Amino acid sequence: MNRASSKGFALPTVLLLLSVGLLLGLPALSDALLQERIAGNARASVIALQSAEAGAAEAVDSLRDESIAWPDPGVYSGAQLTQLTGLPSSPDDAAQHGAGLWWISSVSFTDSTAVITASGSLANTGARRSVRVEYARPYDSVIPLVFTDAIVDCEEDGECDPVDVVTLTESLRPSTLEAFHYSGQGTVNITPANATNGVVGASEVSLTGGIDMVVSGDVVMYVEGDFSLQGQSRLIIEEDSSLVIYIAGQVNAGGGSSIINHNTSPTLTRYNADGSTHQIPSFAIVSAYDASDGINLYGTSEITSIIYAPNTDVSVVGDSRLYGSVYAGSTNVTGGSSVEYDETLYDFLVPGYNPGAEPARLLSWHEWIE
Repeated sequence: MNRASSKGFALPTVLLLLSVGLLLGLPALSDALLQERIAGNARASVIALQSAEAGAAEAVDSLRDESIAWPDPGVYSGAQLTQLTGLPSSPDDAAQHGAGLWWISSVSFTDSTAVITASGSLANTGARRSVRVEYARPYDSVIPLVFTDAIVDCEEDGECDPVDVVTLTESLRPSTLEAFHYSGQGTVNITPANATNGVVGASEVSLTGGIDMVVSGDVVMYVEGDFSLQGQSRLIIEEDSSLVIYIAGQVNAGGGSSIINHNTSPTLTRYNADGSTHQIPSFAIVSAYDASDGINLYGTSEITSIIYAPNTDVSVVGDSRLYGSVYAGSTNVTGGSSVEYDETLYDFLVPGYNPGAEPARLLSWHEWIE
């Protein structure tokens, strides 16, 4: 009787143990499936991100090697973007990257930067990642061209001083400044030998009473105060010589005085050590003056020159003729005076301004999940 009862108890015991084991194993199995799903989602997200990064890199490389021409400012997407760049612009025409796909959603261009939004996905999944990259084009691709016409009034264009004339002028200030005060008859000769570290420094220049200031060689002059030419005095630039004046004060030439540039062209050719050439101005005034009436040219002078005075006014009054270009806050030409343009100045840079060759660079990089 007891043996029969023991045999009947074994089956329920085994079934109970199996049930307990199954109950204990189900959470572990569920957890394993969840971990597998998380791992799969993470893998899909990583592939989507890598694909988006590949698309962004492709767009940046195309801009860097100029296989994509830099367009007018604006936001480009869809078919317009594909036509401009040749890159895929939607999931329907996405490019392959390993197991993933990428396309360029949009590119926002300014004159100097491009904001690229690239997207990536893994086919047959909902995984999608995006990358936004801000790219700055090489600095020498956006050199400001200011001498594009006889008269360019920057107040009408909005951006008045793309080269920061105050910093440019102050960077050339020599340690020693001399007061150039001359009156009466006679001649003052200015040559590169008068320079300190390549710049002739003047606290101010005042020529009156018939004095001649004669420039020979290539001279750069910094004037901290005013440059005044009055009373039959003359500023004379010899043939194949040049003068560039960087001035913080006013320029006043009038009262019977005259400026004579014996060069017929506003630019001169100079040779570099390697045999290549570069252009310099035969006569230029670069003004950092930031109040009204910064440059006043009166009388009957015929001047071959370029003038860069973005923060002040330039007046050409009387019967003066200026051959070259004037870039100023505003320009006033009255009487029989005129400013006549020389086409060779179109891509001529502000004297002393060196944009360098700063390379293209990434300004920012952001990633997110869609």
